[in-house]
Amino acid sequence: MKKFLLIFTIAMCFGFTSQKAMAAITSVADLCGTYSFSATKVSETEEYKDVFPTTFEVTVEKNVNVPNGVIIEGFAGSTNPMYGVADIAAKTVKVESMPAYGADNAIVFSNAAGVYPYSQTNGYANLTFSFDDEKNLSLGAYTIVTVNHSAASATLIASFKDAVGVPQASAPAEKINFAGTYKVTAANVYDYVNNASTTMTYDIVIAAGTEEGSYEISSIAGYENAMVTATAEGNVLTINLGYNFLTTGATYDLLGDASYSSDYSVAEGLTITYAEGAYTISDYSVWTAAWSQEGTTYARKLYIGGNTISEGPEQEEGSEEDKPAVPAVDFAGTYSAKAKNYYNYTTNKSGEVPFNLVIKAGTEKGTYEITSIAGYDNTMVTATAEGNVLTINLGYNFLTTGATYDLLGDASYSNDYSVAEGLTITCEDGVYTMTDFSVWTATWTSEGTTYARKEFFSGIELTKGTSAIEDIAADANAPVEYYNLQGVKVANPENGIFIKKQGSKATKIVL
Repeated sequence: MKKFLLIFTIAMCFGFTSQKAMAAITSVADLCGTYSFSATKVSETEEYKDVFPTTFEVTVEKNVNVPNGVIIEGFAGSTNPMYGVADIAAKTVKVESMPAYGADNAIVFSNAAGVYPYSQTNGYANLTFSFDDEKNLSLGAYTIVTVNHSAASATLIASFKDAVGVPQASAPAEKINFAGTYKVTAANVYDYVNNASTTMTYDIVIAAGTEEGSYEISSIAGYENAMVTATAEGNVLTINLGYNFLTTGATYDLLGDASYSSDYSVAEGLTITYAEGAYTISDYSVWTAAWSQEGTTYARKLYIGGNTISEGPEQEEGSEEDKPAVPAVDFAGTYSAKAKNYYNYTTNKSGEVPFNLVIKAGTEKGTYEITSIAGYDNTMVTATAEGNVLTINLGYNFLTTGATYDLLGDASYSNDYSVAEGLTITCEDGVYTMTDFSVWTATWTSEGTTYARKEFFSGIELTKGTSAIEDIAADANAPVEYYNLQGVKVANPENGIFIKKQGSKATKIVL
């Protein structure tokens, strides 16, 4: 704990700085998408004249069963996919399957020489795509051949060069709130301990994390009290694998992907996707790890496949773009606050308590720093604004420091700061409201840290003040903007009720 406090104090005083070389393509996920391809025809036989296109659409997806695996579909008009492996450093994707036009593999892709593609010295089709920092894919030359399997020979029927794929912009993914409880049925479960196949029904319980887009999973695959994290991007939630523990101890269980690999540094592929009103979840596995002084050994315990989700958290209809815009609010300033229902757990006293709230703009857009709250000055508390809502970060945001220190908590009675949430300030029609919150005292000793609830603040009245004549003058000279009651800006308001915003002041008016 002392080490954490030291790091935290240094970070608050000096800030974290890092320099990292930025690359356009850093993972297989960056390559995924739709490409418009064009190629130059070199030759073709009369029998197959104009069968194979020179322009075509290609989709690239992750192959979750293979580290850095790639699935390429639609290349040169093929109805069967190619399977390859990406080398991010070399900026290549090597095809490691036999991409074909038919189920019998009679017509297949081959390298520029058009040799028999099953030859081990040829390395299958021996096709290698290249990509650049702009995500463009290219393949210098390829051929299409007919194969005589019994004779182990091939006849070249078409030849192409200079195939280039340009990535196409995709529609913005819908932003999903994945927090909630999911009802899951796994139709294909294999128990490696008992060598038995079965089915399974289980819940997945997901809570929002402390950072935007982060989540914490407390129940999955029948394991309660799991310690698993996840990250959302658009309509896809990626559940972190590797050392995300389902149980603890010298022998513990952890999540793995759908492959048979126990290399947790490359494990990937456990996702929940929301599309067209339904959730889907990929297959995955559970491994048991036994630690000893000789090293850690892993044994596959469960394969959980054929997962279907029958119930999940409800989502609002319509994309983010369809929803009315909420005017951004500048939360910086000094507020006069009063908790109408206050309780002090140390003195057992209750009543009304006034306090100041001082918020300053942070260094990044939409971020803020709170220097005074609940009577605690010189606090180290941060907050983030989105539209008209300011979310004050809880957990290890310190009101005081030392071996015994005070910190913020949410309105619940939980001292689990990894899931603390819910302290917000909202501005509606120029009126500010603040949710209930608490203060905890933490005492650190060599035996561990103990927490005790110290104060509870409820029924908070909040008024944003202007303490300087300059602020009033600035508002008087600021441009006037009008919004309707749905938060949409109106250029020429008339015949209705509107919100008039000038500087930091907002009032409701009738025109």
